[in-house]
Amino acid sequence: MVSSSVPAPHSAVVASLAGSFPGLGVCSVRRSSRAFSGWVCVCSFGSLSVARAFASRAAAAFFGSGSFCVVRRVGRRFRVSVPCLPPRSLVVALRPRFVRVGRFRVRFPGSSAAAAAAVSALRSPLAGLLRGVRSVGFSGSRSPSPAALSALASACAVVPASGCRVSVGCAGGVDLAVRGVFCSSRSLLVFSAAAPRFARAGAVGALALRSAACVRSVAPGRRGLLVVVPSGGCPAGVRPGRSFRGCGSGSWGSAALALGLGRRVVVWLPSGVVPPAWSSFSWSCAGAGWWLCVPAPVPAFASPVQLALF
Repeated sequence: MVSSSVPAPHSAVVASLAGSFPGLGVCSVRRSSRAFSGWVCVCSFGSLSVARAFASRAAAAFFGSGSFCVVRRVGRRFRVSVPCLPPRSLVVALRPRFVRVGRFRVRFPGSSAAAAAAVSALRSPLAGLLRGVRSVGFSGSRSPSPAALSALASACAVVPASGCRVSVGCAGGVDLAVRGVFCSSRSLLVFSAAAPRFARAGAVGALALRSAACVRSVAPGRRGLLVVVPSGGCPAGVRPGRSFRGCGSGSWGSAALALGLGRRVVVWLPSGVVPPAWSSFSWSCAGAGWWLCVPAPVPAFASPVQLALF
């Protein structure tokens, strides 16, 4: 049985996080009587330091803290066991037992029903939106839920591996998870509220200036995308505009500023939360809780404008 207080992540989410660490070999999913979920995703690395770094990052991202992730040496490799959801709960039919994810392979036991589900999970709804982008920004809650972290991991997994700048803030939660995934990337751009150009505005002002700078670093139009993972719905006072106004929510403030500046925005919303009704903008569901915001089309029945006098 999976613990009700500590949810286990999907094996594909564990694999996507492991793929951001160097020296990853094969990820496999197997039963484990020691894991609270009854199953573990085992990720093999060639370096003890990298294995420990991944174990620490996985523990923080999926379980908050604790010693759920175990590192063991097997021959010349170091294996990290991460509790995950049981594959028997997934009902998908697929022949191959091995599935390639990026530069490594994920192996599943039995009939590979879990392998098909892993591929489905890694085919994030954002894959099409992120294809060919040159700049991606992230903003989100300091205390994301396990579901939010899972959605975030699926988004990070489809960010172009090269030629794409990743912008993020210095906070915990979503910011911390993104920094962990892209910590080895030379294209990672971190905006710190402690930087002199922000800090002189005071504690609250520095956070707003930092978030605004992060949003402005995202390329406009189809070349860029701001990914937002808030903790809840949008405050009533937040509207798209060219200045930052979050009304207590930095995530929604960043989304509104990005739209006001002509950036594309995609927001993940928890179950039961609906997008805000912003005039001149419309929302379209991209699937799996993701919502894309675009300028609303001009109605065909709009009143005509007289351009000249007869």
